[in-house]
Amino acid sequence: MWFMPSQTWELCVRQCRRRREGDEERRRHEAAVSSEVRRILQKEYDELGPITFHQIMVFILFLSMVLLWCLRDVWAASIQVM
Repeated sequence: MWFMPSQTWELCVRQCRRRREGDEERRRHEAAVSSEVRRILQKEYDELGPITFHQIMVFILFLSMVLLWCLRDVWAASIQVM
């Protein structure tokens, strides 16, 4: 029975060593991918252009609908009191 915990411990130690060895390579890869993704996203963002009047109006309409939806119970309770 004592053999199982010792095997488990050995496997855990091996896994931790592998992780440490792969950390540096993984960090370099993640940094390269991150910079590439950032560059692509910035390019796409620049291609969007400025916000138009119509987009602002849709945003205001959306916010007002969310506000009305969240406050519908308060509004209904205030109407019943009157």
